[in-house]
Formats: sequence, structure tokens, C-alpha cells
Amino acid sequence: MRNRKTVMLSVAIALTFTSACAQKNEAVPEKPQSSSPMNEIKMQQAPATDYRALNGEEPKSLPVVQFDGIKYVSMQQLVEALQYQSDWDPSTQTYRIGDFGAEYEFKMNTPTARLQNKEVALQNAPVLKGNTVYIPVQAIADLFKEDMNSTIEDGQVVLHPSGTAVENIEDTTRGPADLEFADDPLDPFKTAKPNGKPKLSFDPTGQTAPVMASWNRWEQDAVPVMKNIDTNSLIQKAEQYLGVKYKFGTGPYPETGRFDCSTFTDYIFSKYGIDLGRTARSQSEQGSSVNRKSLRKGDLMFFYVPGRFKSNKTVGHVGIYMGDGEMIHACPKPKDGVQISEINTAYWQKTFLKAKRVAS
Repeated sequence: MRNRKTVMLSVAIALTFTSACAQKNEAVPEKPQSSSPMNEIKMQQAPATDYRALNGEEPKSLPVVQFDGIKYVSMQQLVEALQYQSDWDPSTQTYRIGDFGAEYEFKMNTPTARLQNKEVALQNAPVLKGNTVYIPVQAIADLFKEDMNSTIEDGQVVLHPSGTAVENIEDTTRGPADLEFADDPLDPFKTAKPNGKPKLSFDPTGQTAPVMASWNRWEQDAVPVMKNIDTNSLIQKAEQYLGVKYKFGTGPYPETGRFDCSTFTDYIFSKYGIDLGRTARSQSEQGSSVNRKSLRKGDLMFFYVPGRFKSNKTVGHVGIYMGDGEMIHACPKPKDGVQISEINTAYWQKTFLKAKRVAS
């Protein structure tokens, strides 16, 4: 009888253990085998991190590895830490990263990188090992010094908070009055717009930026009138592409049928004989500076994209001002693609960097 109870108890324990293992295996599906880097290296959206759970003063360390005596870090770990997006093109062995547009482009085993529209020489080339892209540690210091704070400590690359951490919440409220955007009453193209246009009053990341201590970014340069361009026509042309899907790092629209933020602005202005740079940052260097209180239709608006380790001075997004507090732009959120947003909300007011007026 005692032996029978012992056997029954052993069977019950075995069944319980087997059931628990089955549940564990069921909860964590087996990872599919990767036959090529394309399966592992793919576009990354900004991770949905709840920053309320983070210590704003805590740095993040990226482990350093060595190949042939050269120090590298995983590009994907860097991208995730900075909350960038990325795109991998296996046919050309090219890796692109940035906010809402590809500001950086790397080719494997090539000792140059593209930063905006410029080529930058690297001491060592990025490499692909297995399914992982690695960037030389020295390249991080050379290329990202304006984007983030980093040091090398104890054999690791350490990212330090930039002071722009944000809570993962939507904020559709207005900010302080001095941050509000306003139209130039002398805009020659300021006319009433038809009703019924779709617009979005919340920000593209679902986040709200911190209130900055000072907003001395408003330039007071003399602004020439936009000549030889019908900005009402330009805005109507831009609206024809409402709903076209967003794709980070996309190629020319006629080839891909997709936009990112800077290819959208470039494409629209090209229809009116104005050549813009390929990236939001390069576009921000063109034209004449405009005060946020004197915006006109067709002005380009530039913003930073908040991130715990990123600078709040680096352009990450661009859109076209439509007048009456609205902007048309290509963005992955809250809708995927070309959309109209109400910009007199806390997010856009606080992340605004500059506005530019371009002309032929």
C-alpha cells in the first residue's frame, strides 16, 4: 500500500512538472531559424518604453566587442538605446538610421558614412558578423557627438541621459502662450480654407516633451516674400497625398509609393522648382529663418524627437505649415502616413526648433 502511494505521488509530480514545462514552452514560441541577415536586421520602430519607470539619471552601457583588434558595439543596441528607427537593405549591405527620416547611412566594410547629404570618413568600417551589424566605437564619437552624450568607461560605451526624457503619454493641451504658433497677417496667400479636412491634435510618438528652461531659438532675420510660387497650390498638391503610407528610409516616391518626413517635403517642393536636401537636418539649413509667431503657408517646420539619451537640439522631423495652426507631414504616428496635425499643442510647441522659408 505504501509503495502504491509512493508511485502515485511520483506520477503526480511528474505530470505537474510536465504541464508546467508545456505551459512555459507554449508561452515562449520557438524562434524561427534565420537563413539570412534580412530576417534579423530589419526596420526598428522606437521601443514602447514607459519612461516613468526609469531613473532619469541612470546611464546605459553598451558592451564592446573586438574583431581583429578593433573595438565595436552592436548597431542595433545603439539604435534601440537612442530610440531611432533603422532599415537594413541586404542587396546593398546598407544600414540606415534616424528619427522620422534616415539621417545616417552605413555600408558594410566601407570606411565612409553618409551624414545628411555629406560623406564622412571613418577610421574603420562597420562590419556584419553573422546577423549583427557592428559600428566601430570611434565612429560613435565622430558621428553622434551632437546627437547624444557618451563616454567610454571600463570597456563599455556609456550613454548618459540628455535631460529630454519624457513620459509615454499623449498631451493635446496647449503649452504656455509664448510657445504658441501664429500666422503672419501679411501672408499674401492667407485665405480661408475649406472645411472638413482631417487633422490630428496629438503628437506622433504618444509622448509629451518637458518644458524647456529657455526658448531663445526664435530668429529675427529679415524674411523675403516667397516669389514665383503659389503656396496655396503647393498646399493643395501636398493634400493630394494624404494617406500615402510612411516608410522609414524610403527611396523616391515614384519608385516606392512611400514617404518619410523629408522625402515628402522634398517631393512636394520639387514640383515647384525648389530643391531641398534629402534629410530633415539638411533641409533645416536652407532658406531664411522665421519666427514662430510669423508663420506663412509653405514654411518648413523643424522639430526634435524626444529621447532619454538624445539631444534636444538635433532636428529629427520636418513638416509643411498650412496656415491656421495646421501642418501637413509624413509620420508613422498617430496615423501611418501623410497626415494633418494641429500644432498648437504642448508636444509640438515644446519640441519646435526652427522654421524656414525657402524660395527659388
